[in-house]
Amino acid sequence: MGFLKQEHGYTDEQLAEAVKAIDLRDGRLDGNAAKAPPKACPRCQRLNSAKFSRCLYCGAPLPVALFAG
Repeated sequence: MGFLKQEHGYTDEQLAEAVKAIDLRDGRLDGNAAKAPPKACPRCQRLNSAKFSRCLYCGAPLPVALFAG
């Protein structure tokens, strides 16, 4: 975070608040990022992990959120 402090003039307090706000996006102050919810396949309607680009069951392409969260 030294770069942000040096190049942009952020204080430690501002950076700590930004980290806290990001952590609270999932509703819990726990130091972990929110997991993406599962995606339903448009073809077979089965749920797939958000990390996959194709359905594990039928192979159809899964929807992609370009600007998530």
